[in-house]
Amino acid sequence: MLDTFLGSDTSLIANQKTKRIFYGVGLEPQNVDCSIRRWTQFMEKEGLDYTVKLNGEAWES
Repeated sequence: MLDTFLGSDTSLIANQKTKRIFYGVGLEPQNVDCSIRRWTQFMEKEGLDYTVKLNGEAWES
C-alpha cells in the first residue's frame, strides 16, 4: 500500500497486522518521526523484526 499522507500511522499499523507491504510518505519531519516511533514500538511489542529505510538506506533511531 502507498499512503501519501502518513498522518497518525493508522494505515501503517493496519497494513502490518494484515501482512501487507507498506510505503508511507510524510511532509513534516516531526510527524514522520512520531509515526516511525509508534510503529517500531508496535513491532517490538509484537516481537516482530523490522527495517526502516530513509532514501533507500537503513535508518537507525
